[in-house]
Amino acid sequence: IKITTIEQRFYELEKEIENWVRARYNNIPENEYGFFFEETFSSSQDRRNYIKEMLKFSQPSIGYYVINFLIKENIVWHYITTNFDNLIQKVHSDIVEISEENVSIRDDYIKINSNLPIAIKLHGDFRYDWLKNTATETQSLHKSVMDKLMRLFDSLGLIVIGYSGRDESVVSFLENFTASKDKPFPNGFYWCIRESETEKQRIRELK
Repeated sequence: IKITTIEQRFYELEKEIENWVRARYNNIPENEYGFFFEETFSSSQDRRNYIKEMLKFSQPSIGYYVINFLIKENIVWHYITTNFDNLIQKVHSDIVEISEENVSIRDDYIKINSNLPIAIKLHGDFRYDWLKNTATETQSLHKSVMDKLMRLFDSLGLIVIGYSGRDESVVSFLENFTASKDKPFPNGFYWCIRESETEKQRIRELK
């Protein structure tokens, strides 16, 4: 798997945007994604319309192909994401996508020995109306989704990759889960960060 020129330019633009933001805003909330999304699009309908338009011709990045490889090699079978796109399905058509919009009818798939790999979308699916993308909307997870995750984590480990931990809903769920168990994540808990990043205090306290 090779990083394309477009992907390389994306990483460079990401840094340029970050520098531009830091130069113009003094006090940015930790959940800067939700902050700027709400600053740009004040209504939930405008946010949904924008996301649908942006995803219309989107293509999977290298990360999705890596996940597809891990699924095919039976290394990863349960994929949990805060993304609400359908790009994982573009690289692995057999994966079962589960979000709060359909968890009640796809409950049977959320188990250790599921016949098909599953993708659990914590913040909803862009094809539905219940997207969570502002600071307020990402404060909590759907109860049914949390219950299913706890059932999985009672027997599995967790590896976190490419996620900053800025969503209160996800971090508080992990805090409550680890605090309620004598031995949480029996198969290990790993939080991966880049060499240039510093581990957040709340994340460090989870381990």
